Amino acid sequence: MIKIKKRYLILLMFCFLLGTTNVQAISVQNSWELDPGYVAMNIMGEVKIPGDREIGMGFMLEGYLGSPEDRRVSLDLAYIKAPTSIGDFTLGKFRPTWEYKNFSSIMLSGHAPGMVGLQYEQEVFGLEYEKFFTWMSGMRGKLFGHRLQVPVIEGVKLGVKETVIYAEEFDGFWVNYLPLWPFYISRYIPGVPTGQNNHNIGIDLIIEPLPDLTIYADFHVTEYFRIPGQSNQAIYGLFLGGFMDNVYGEDLSLQVDYTRTTNYLYTHREEETFYEYKGRTLGTNLGPDGDRYSLLISFDALPHITLHGGYRFERKGEGVIGDYYPPREELKDSVFLSGVVEKRHIPVGGFKYQLSPDLDVEIMAELHFVRNFNHVEGNSGTRTAGTAVINWNF
Repeated sequence: MIKIKKRYLILLMFCFLLGTTNVQAISVQNSWELDPGYVAMNIMGEVKIPGDREIGMGFMLEGYLGSPEDRRVSLDLAYIKAPTSIGDFTLGKFRPTWEYKNFSSIMLSGHAPGMVGLQYEQEVFGLEYEKFFTWMSGMRGKLFGHRLQVPVIEGVKLGVKETVIYAEEFDGFWVNYLPLWPFYISRYIPGVPTGQNNHNIGIDLIIEPLPDLTIYADFHVTEYFRIPGQSNQAIYGLFLGGFMDNVYGEDLSLQVDYTRTTNYLYTHREEETFYEYKGRTLGTNLGPDGDRYSLLISFDALPHITLHGGYRFERKGEGVIGDYYPPREELKDSVFLSGVVEKRHIPVGGFKYQLSPDLDVEIMAELHFVRNFNHVEGNSGTRTAGTAVINWNF
């Protein structure tokens, strides 16, 4: 009997689907992530088919240089998205994310690899609602998430969102699949053994006072750690950003943002409920216990060339995913920027070149000048990182 790996079986199914469908447009993206000693390559394609449907597929190759045993190849994306009279459905393997224009949510950024699941989106009376659930690997159980966006006044939108990770022993009580059902309430339903669960709530604010100006704020709160007889320590993530296009004419754009994550933000009581997937946080790539100030300027130097330049300053404490709350007398000093803090001064630069109306290349590079390198007091060092993206539509 011939055995076929699951990812190749899915690939064959998608190829068959494409071969029996009238393809309207194809988009291919190839990207590289370069960090010190680490490389991740993603190749992803999207196909437009009749009925405003989309088919997406992507592979990821990642690992450390000189360590073939750590190399990993995976089917990262394999999904179909179809609009219906009751909403848009995405089925397959996708990366859960909440984003708006140039900004990704600090609560769900798409930094983690793809997961198999179902996503639903609908807009009614100006309200936008999205819900998804995915299966996580091994003993991880399920990840649920939903977000409701409400227009407050002209140019202002408020988003309210919630995610939860259930360990494998969660019995899948059906109310969690209902639209608008608060996941937090499920733990209090009599007779429902939910086991370990990690609940997170968040809000975001989108302000567009001018056609070319966007202000974005995002707040992520996990369950507070409770110490009897003492006030709780806030465990949260915060993102503030602004983007302005057509600064002093049509050739210049400006983006500034600030990110802050407390220690223990992505850790929970048990490993299977950590707020991460396959070693990557579901939230920001900064990880826990750090903050970041960022400035990026883009300039249309020539009709087909856009230049990028900017600067980031990061502070990163010693906290990592897996650290759990210390004894109460140590907690206050370890919640943010714990231990020896790395300080990173990071100039960034790059360009985007439009080779044709259907093909463009974008390259970004950065050089990290680090004080307290690897969290060693007084040590200095440098790191390099970058990304390269090719977009091809045909």
